[in-house]
Amino acid sequence: MAVLEKIKGVAVWLLLLLAAALTAGVYWPGLYGPFIFDDYGNLDKLGALGGVDNWPTFKAFVFGGGAGPTGRPISLLSFVLNAQNWPADPFYFKLTNLVIHLLNGLLIFTICKQLLSIDKQEDRKLIILVSVATAGIWLLHPFLVSTTLYVVQRMTQLAALFCFVGISGYLYGRSLLLTRPNKAYLLMSLSVGFGTVLAVYSKENGALLPMLILVIELTIFNVKSGANARVWGGWKFLFLQLPSLLIMGYLIWRAIDAGPFRLISSRGFSIYERLLTEGRVLLDYQSKWFLPRLYTAGVFQDAYPKSAGFLQPLSTAWALVCHFSALVLLFIIRKRWPIVSFAGLFFYASHLIESTTVPIELYFEHRNYIGVAFLVLPFVILVYKYLATSVAITVSLMFWSLLAVMTFNTAKIWANYDSMVLSWAQSAPDSPRAQQQASLQLYNRGNINESLKIADNAVERLPDVFELRLWQLAVHCRSTSVDPSHIAAALKLAETSKYDLRTTEYYNVLLESVHEGACQNLTLDDVFSIVSSLLKLPSNANPRSAQYAQIQYFLGAIRVYQNKVKLGVEHFNSSISARSSPDRVMHIAAFLAEEAAYSDALVYAERARSILQRGELGSTGRQYQEFLRQIGDFENVVKADIQAELN
Repeated sequence: MAVLEKIKGVAVWLLLLLAAALTAGVYWPGLYGPFIFDDYGNLDKLGALGGVDNWPTFKAFVFGGGAGPTGRPISLLSFVLNAQNWPADPFYFKLTNLVIHLLNGLLIFTICKQLLSIDKQEDRKLIILVSVATAGIWLLHPFLVSTTLYVVQRMTQLAALFCFVGISGYLYGRSLLLTRPNKAYLLMSLSVGFGTVLAVYSKENGALLPMLILVIELTIFNVKSGANARVWGGWKFLFLQLPSLLIMGYLIWRAIDAGPFRLISSRGFSIYERLLTEGRVLLDYQSKWFLPRLYTAGVFQDAYPKSAGFLQPLSTAWALVCHFSALVLLFIIRKRWPIVSFAGLFFYASHLIESTTVPIELYFEHRNYIGVAFLVLPFVILVYKYLATSVAITVSLMFWSLLAVMTFNTAKIWANYDSMVLSWAQSAPDSPRAQQQASLQLYNRGNINESLKIADNAVERLPDVFELRLWQLAVHCRSTSVDPSHIAAALKLAETSKYDLRTTEYYNVLLESVHEGACQNLTLDDVFSIVSSLLKLPSNANPRSAQYAQIQYFLGAIRVYQNKVKLGVEHFNSSISARSSPDRVMHIAAFLAEEAAYSDALVYAERARSILQRGELGSTGRQYQEFLRQIGDFENVVKADIQAELN
């Protein structure tokens, strides 16, 4: 009998191994995909520093991040472990993301087992089976593909990892309260303290760890039981309640400081509108979790419509009523059905930062990575309690198989950029970014007619999106003559449109096309007027912003193309004043040299040397010397070109 039980125990653990192996298998095709979008903005500094192999460059990269208020150094440190230079192979970055995803699945299994083991009456085999099934669903769910295969979302994954470690450590420490209270409080304090710090320095929403644990206290440990020792009130206030109150206070302050009804020009919505919209967004998240989709819009969620009022659209009111009712019900049932209450409140608590008053974009799938971890736990418990064990396992395996097929097909799309952008463009017809990227990809492949078709259709659907108008001009340059009405529309929209740093390639294509004489009815003066009109928006005209730096660069390039080098240099100087780095200055120097403005190119090369010598890399080291060598080589080439012209 003991041998039989042991065999059954091994079989249960084999199920966990199967879930992990299945997850690795279905994600594997996506590991061969490219870097995309924000990956470049966060990782290309590896190359800008000339590589990371000494303390100055390590410090500059790891502690010089700008992705959030903390700089997210732990996430940046993890990227250094994958590569120390740029460009790099995305495979190993994505493989690391997959490993973190598997570790998070293991932690979810552990937490489920810890939570269900609090009630000493529960059957141990049932506990493990339920925990395995829950973790397997989370691991294999297609809704999490974009988080796992989008390299930069490792920040979200690491924040989740440290939150889950903190929760598991807390639960273990709390289990010792009755027998070894000193050790218990030490472990609980370390779990909450270090877990929160490590999570926050991976991504800021890790600050919610104390609140997530407070949810466990409010639900799971709110049931009267001799096994559930009460946590000392002073400790609970200091480690759980006070941090939670501070977060709530911060979120309220953000709303008041920004002005709840004032339009945030860079986002296109007010805090009031954002709060209304997030009700619909959360309902959409929940729908996609409980009713998995084969394909979604992936990272292109910019088309999600905001709610202008409580009844605009009507689904806003429905969503808010649903969430309010759910929160009230979850609170009421917390003693009778603590697991159900925990699963629901945990989801809502996890969205407190990213789905309330912080004015970030409205919708992203990765914001659910932590919150959905336990949503299916109550349903899995029901299956295993009221069905025969063999039937319940069969149901689990069938559901795993369904999720695995969906995730495998989604991961295959991530295997190459063409399949990604074309699939997302079909899934998100009203997303300007999705349509732009699909059109650009066809353009780069030489399929100008199809590129033009997508661009024109997108502008017809979304006539007030400046970036689409700009790209339409670029594609028409290569195919047909440019309609003057298109130029006028772009010029008008530019005055009220925030410059999008992700659209640099569109400007480059347009400028090069016009400069090469490929455009009919569109001149460099027209393009200069359009680009300079962007500076009429205050956020674009901020002389310390990246937007201002990029706009000034393009204005300088246009003037140089017009043989007005002196005016171009003035714009380049404004660009460098906003964002100064040796590689940026050398980029301008190279551009000037290509346009035969040799003396100005040499001036900028010397300027790059000066910036380098007073920069973060110090005056020694391989990177510093390599930069100097490259600048010297550039100067020699330019001087040779000058001499050739003289001869």
